Amino acid sequence: MNKYIFEGSVNLTKKHISLFFLRSYNISLLKINTYRMARKKKRVLTTKGYKINKKRIILSFNQNQSLPNEFYTR
Repeated sequence: MNKYIFEGSVNLTKKHISLFFLRSYNISLLKINTYRMARKKKRVLTTKGYKINKKRIILSFNQNQSLPNEFYTR
């Protein structure tokens, strides 16, 4: 089983992710796991706040499927 990890918007749902990969790359996913990452405190001079929240997405494929090469470029 191939697993890949991405960071995405908090608004993404598992249905959105699965439809995106099915329509764009013709890849069917076995499992999709998501969780929100913990917020980190941020301070600029006297102003306190938090960094923007992110969602971590873990995708599982079959052994014979993989992501296209465009995902590997930096």
